[in-house]
Amino acid sequence: MRRDEIQSLLDNIPVTPESMCSYFADRPSQSRAFRVDGDLPPELFDVALDRGYRRCGDIYYQQTCEHCHLCLSYRVLAQSFVARRSQRRVAVRNRDVEWRVVEPVLTSEKEALYLRYQHSQHYIKDIARPDAERFAAAGYDEASLLDTLEFQMYTNPRSTRELQLHCDGQLLGFGTLDLSANAASAVYFVFDPDHARRSLGTLAILAGLDWAREREIQYYYLGFYIPGHPKMDYKRHFRPAEIRDPVAGKWVGAPYAEIAALAD
Repeated sequence: MRRDEIQSLLDNIPVTPESMCSYFADRPSQSRAFRVDGDLPPELFDVALDRGYRRCGDIYYQQTCEHCHLCLSYRVLAQSFVARRSQRRVAVRNRDVEWRVVEPVLTSEKEALYLRYQHSQHYIKDIARPDAERFAAAGYDEASLLDTLEFQMYTNPRSTRELQLHCDGQLLGFGTLDLSANAASAVYFVFDPDHARRSLGTLAILAGLDWAREREIQYYYLGFYIPGHPKMDYKRHFRPAEIRDPVAGKWVGAPYAEIAALAD
């Protein structure tokens, strides 16, 4: 199948019914999605990433909300990336941290870290939000969270790799990286909440970009960027980068102000 035929196929997948948005309580969310049992050929995955698709478990999805275009696919030009001064400080502050990229294997140590991360970063913070009722009602269900962990981070194509951060034999963070023919895509990252001052999320991206450059990978996808959103704003500091204009369906390089304007 030709590239343009794959693009047309992906662009014409039916849109899902509306559901509650994970980022804005007053907005509905819609997407295009398809499931793959096993591996997606690297060349086809390249096209899917280029069309703004992400992966979670065996589901590949593209945000397609009718009245909102705030979820902007964001990719760093890995071979041209230059760390900012603040990012270099993070690297210096973590000189004692070793990073490695290996095959993903679920362990009890990762389960324990995942539960602590979810409780600290999401449950505690989210129940303080104005729309806290839906989070409080969900409670903190460890069994459900571990099911999510297995699906989200360990239901992967064979090409997926795991980025790990270690210090003095202790696992400080881990995350999954998808690989296509010409790109790497950061799927999800978990870090130890007791080491928040280390800025481990930033360190993981820097390590992933180093790894991508070593392998001459062109694009490093950081998922969706939402201009001004406190959970997503950090991504704009990794440049040079491109965002996908959700209306025109094209990738453009633009200063932050122009990126924000695209989402209006």
